[in-house]
Amino acid sequence: MGIVKQVIHTFLNIIFPERCFGCGTIGFLFCEKCRQKINGPKISKFGEIEVFSAASYQNDGIKNAIKNLKYRYAKNTAEALANIIIEKIISPEILEIEDDDILVPIPLSPKRTRERGFNQAELIAKILSDKIFIKMRGDILYKTKETESQVEIKNRDERLKNLAGAFVVKDFSAVHEKTIFLIDDVCTTGATLYEASKVLRHAGAKKIIGITVARG
Repeated sequence: MGIVKQVIHTFLNIIFPERCFGCGTIGFLFCEKCRQKINGPKISKFGEIEVFSAASYQNDGIKNAIKNLKYRYAKNTAEALANIIIEKIISPEILEIEDDDILVPIPLSPKRTRERGFNQAELIAKILSDKIFIKMRGDILYKTKETESQVEIKNRDERLKNLAGAFVVKDFSAVHEKTIFLIDDVCTTGATLYEASKVLRHAGAKKIIGITVARG
C-alpha cells in the first residue's frame, strides 16, 4: 500500500472505525465472540452438485456482512467473508482443493454488473484465489440473459425456470476434465449453482462443487 493510500485508510478508520457485523464491537468485522457463533459448515446437495456453505444466513453477522458487500462494495468485507470460508470449509477434513482445480465465480449479467460496478462473487473468489493459491477464472462462465432477481422468487421450480438458458461457457478447453469450484455469496434453493453447474458439465468439467458464504 502506498503512503497516500495508507494515510487515507488510516483517516477513514479513525472517522469510520470497523465494527463487528454481529455485535458492533469496534476494531473487528467479526469479533471472536461472534466468530464462534458462526455455525458452519452447511452441506447441501442439489441434483449432482454438492454445495458447501460456511455459515447459515440466519446468523445476523453473516447476513449484515453480505448485505454490506453487495450494496456498499466494501473490499475488506469480501476479505473477511473469504477468511470465514477458508476457516470453515477449506481443509482436508471437509473440502480439499487441488493445485490444478479452478475457482469460478457465479457471474452477474452485463447490465447488473454495470449497475453495481462489481460482482461480489468474483471479489470473494479472487481473494480466495490469492489466499489459497488456486487459479480463479472469471472469464469462463458468463450470464448472457437478464433475469428477474432470484430474491423476488421464492419457489425453486420458478427460480430454475427464471435461469433457464442464462449461463454459457465461453472456453470449453479451460474446464475440460477439471474440477470446478463454483463460488457465490448465498445459496438458498440451489437453483443458481445447479443451472451453472449444468452448462459446466456439458462443457466437459469432471466435477463441480459449490462454495458459498451462507446457506439461506
